[in-house]
Amino acid sequence: MVIIMNMGDRNKKIAEIIAQYSVTELVNRQWLDECYTNENRFRNAFCDIKKIVKDVDVAWWYIAYGQSFGKLTDPMHEKMAELCKTADNDVITFQKDLPQECKYRALKDTLMGNIFAIDFNKSSTEIISDIYKIFRSEKFYHQKRWCDPSIFFQCEYKDKCPLNDWIKTLDSVKMPLAFEKRGINSRAFFYFDTLLLVRNPHCSNFNELFAKIDAASADQTKKTIILREILKQVRGITIKVPFFLQKENQFNFKQFDETELIYVDTRAIRVANRMKFPSLEEGIIPAIKKMVDQYHLSANQLDTALYGMGDVCDEKNGCTHGLNESKCIFHDICLYDGKK
Repeated sequence: MVIIMNMGDRNKKIAEIIAQYSVTELVNRQWLDECYTNENRFRNAFCDIKKIVKDVDVAWWYIAYGQSFGKLTDPMHEKMAELCKTADNDVITFQKDLPQECKYRALKDTLMGNIFAIDFNKSSTEIISDIYKIFRSEKFYHQKRWCDPSIFFQCEYKDKCPLNDWIKTLDSVKMPLAFEKRGINSRAFFYFDTLLLVRNPHCSNFNELFAKIDAASADQTKKTIILREILKQVRGITIKVPFFLQKENQFNFKQFDETELIYVDTRAIRVANRMKFPSLEEGIIPAIKKMVDQYHLSANQLDTALYGMGDVCDEKNGCTHGLNESKCIFHDICLYDGKK
């Protein structure tokens, strides 16, 4: 049976479900720093990584990377901590650069300079277009502008390359990647792409990258757009860019527009559209901002809830949550006939 509600009641109900669903996902800095006091695997893995890399930004980066594999998050957190414990310290902290002979080294060293030479007084659309002309992920855009598996395994200098050490480390802890000569998952190139961002004449760590972008524009939303469009080019971490940046904002007072960050994730856009997210007449992001303001939600709560929906309902397939009710947190306000 279809449940009928007026828009105001439905908006309120959705907000209540999001707040209830997300409450356990919100943490504070004190809780996070109280490592090893119980069996919370997320917190303990984060603390393990932070102890090794001695950098909060890098620790969050690895946690976000670990969550990008589409596997259960707790085991992946522990795998990332194990990886960091076994890896060469210069490699794991992005201190080891590409070999001098590498044809991409000089290109890497000019990349961020070209990005920061963009006129950030332009419109957001123009800025995104300019960034894409400079830095575009080889995972989706096969233009041979950056290293990829076919190039890497034929490279005569690969034994000197930190990417080689990284791949061996991934293999040693049995990360869920293919390591055949031609079949290595492009997610392994997370390391290469990250090196482009934090090992160049303009930025030597994430904090400097944040500072550069803070200085590039006074517009908070525009700063968010610049940073997310750069970071989303990193192979393997795209869908977890919001996670990384929201946690950065929460704990380190970075000034970014959180509601913009949610919609880096195309899955969240699909979920919000399919469930007929409230007040979509003006677009998804204004609708999200309206929900945040009216019902005192955080962007992190919305991101967690939308990503956690799993199977969602749509007009073509009807209500799919009946197959596994736990996968849809909005099942009690579904707009479609159930298939139960």
